[in-house]
Amino acid sequence: MPVEVIRAVRAFQKARMLKQEDVARQIGISRPQLANAMRGRFGLSRAAAANLREWLVAA
Repeated sequence: MPVEVIRAVRAFQKARMLKQEDVARQIGISRPQLANAMRGRFGLSRAAAANLREWLVAA
C-alpha cells in the first residue's frame, strides 16, 4: 500500500476515533489483513482496495 494511502487511512481512523478492526470491518477484510497491508507485508485484493478507496472518498 502506498505511504500516502497509509497516512490517509491513519488520519481518517484517528479523526473518526476508530480502531483498526473497525476500519477493516468497514472495508470487508480482517484486522490482520489490514495490518499486514499497512505494514507492506501483503497487498490487498482488488475488491478490498476498491472498498478502501470508497471508504477514503466517503471520509
